[in-house]
Amino acid sequence: MVSHASKDARPDDGPTLIEIEQLLASPAVTRQLAEAIGHLAVTVQYRVEPDGAAWWWSSRGDSTATGVGSAEHPDVVVTCDGRTARRLLSGDLDVSRAFLLGQLRVEGDLGSVLPQVSGERRTRRTAVDAQVPKDG
Repeated sequence: MVSHASKDARPDDGPTLIEIEQLLASPAVTRQLAEAIGHLAVTVQYRVEPDGAAWWWSSRGDSTATGVGSAEHPDVVVTCDGRTARRLLSGDLDVSRAFLLGQLRVEGDLGSVLPQVSGERRTRRTAVDAQVPKDG
């Protein structure tokens, strides 16, 4: 997988706007979003705290769109810290696993995006999916 991480970035830093733009411009990402969300009409906003970086993706009918910044009237807002955002964007962590581990806060109509979240699984590395932290 190609990394868009800055040489100076620390693991806990959120992604830079340049990193987000590079990723969203990738034809592979556009194709994966289109495959994952199918016929859904949904807008998902991702927000990184505390630095405030944000990006979004949207599907309406047969078209998908992505962008940096805030989306108007998102159906769902997903908030996470910088480290989680970096791992999501690099493919080291899948959205459903991050949610189950409590690394994401979700506001809005979660039911509208559940089919797409499960579709993202095929874009992530199998080794990461197999790792589940154990308590104790």
